[in-house]
Amino acid sequence: GCPKPEAPPGGGGGGGASAESAELCGLPLPKPDSRSRTAASSHFADLCAKRDEVSCARLPSAVVYTVEEDGESLSEVSHMEISRDGRYCAAATSRGTRLWDLAAGPHERSERHRSAASSTVHVALAQQERGGEAEAEHAAARLAQPRVLGAWARTLSTSFSLNSELLLTGCPDGAVRLWSVSQARGLGVFSHVGGPVWSLDWCPIDPYFVAAGSDGQALLWSLERHTPLRVFHPMGVRGSGGLLARPDVEAVRAHPSGKLVAVASEEAAVLWDMAAASPARILRTGRPPAAMAFSPDGALLAAGGADGSLQLWDLAAGKLRAEARSAHAAAVTAVDFSWPSAEAPANEPPLLFSGGADGVVQFWRPAPSADGAFDALGRVEALHLAGGSEVAGGGFSLANLLLVACVSKGC
Repeated sequence: GCPKPEAPPGGGGGGGASAESAELCGLPLPKPDSRSRTAASSHFADLCAKRDEVSCARLPSAVVYTVEEDGESLSEVSHMEISRDGRYCAAATSRGTRLWDLAAGPHERSERHRSAASSTVHVALAQQERGGEAEAEHAAARLAQPRVLGAWARTLSTSFSLNSELLLTGCPDGAVRLWSVSQARGLGVFSHVGGPVWSLDWCPIDPYFVAAGSDGQALLWSLERHTPLRVFHPMGVRGSGGLLARPDVEAVRAHPSGKLVAVASEEAAVLWDMAAASPARILRTGRPPAAMAFSPDGALLAAGGADGSLQLWDLAAGKLRAEARSAHAAAVTAVDFSWPSAEAPANEPPLLFSGGADGVVQFWRPAPSADGAFDALGRVEALHLAGGSEVAGGGFSLANLLLVACVSKGC
């Protein structure tokens, strides 16, 4: 198991920031000459140099990774995530976290052999050791069996660091575990008073991450501290049988600027100023957001609802610009924006991807109005997955390849 640091004192204080972290109001960057930052910069520069132009006229190629629940060694997949460089896939399940190495998989072949026409490759992920080499089934490739991180205990959420070297997993006991991806080895445990950790996200600056769950709070952590740097308290409580209960946090997402974080619960997404631990915007979504994503420039927030709706918010104005009330027939489980490319026109809006528990992957185009603001969402294309499949995660790689993780219920 992971080495566990000493428990944090108390409940984190009532002011949002502990005395220990008061000196870190500016949330300082790592040293610019550090080896990790230099290596990460080189890694990202190489990926971005291969970035493809994505637009309504040129849809992205996609790789759909599917794992089948067998009810035994792999069951109740609550979340899946693929690293930004497309190298790894992690699944939070009722029997531990599964980690696949996707190296030399179809996503790499797709990167090397691009064409003007988009293509979709379907890949079946092996669930357990089968002996011998993995074999292809129909037109789908099959990748090697996964590694199981730690004990076969339930995990609820996962998040890869930007350089794909580290993985966070959220647990029912309120702990966040840190793993070395390449070594599949536990590095530490971050514990705080609270319930299950439903959602995790790394900040653009890797030492920082945000965790949230059933206690209604979101916590800002640093890998260098054993106590939270900030506590973002719920904006309200609801009564149930005469008792006060905090609403679950359904999703968290760090802003590209590294200064804000969106925390979604009940019928609102609250945009918090991380340094001040105070709300900067309250976006009244009217329904529980289940998935969120910021546009690369940080101007827009896409929120997918548990009811299948999709909303587009203007953060500067704090206004809802566009909404597709029936974007999906079930909960929206993944949303993301494409990355800008050197070949794309300056005014070309990003392409928006959404995936749902209905087994549908869709592309949307934010349509600008006369004043330049986006006021409509136009459906560009939809991809229907095989029967019984649900999208459990996904997003655009840094090279603008769409990577989708799915769970097949076998029905």
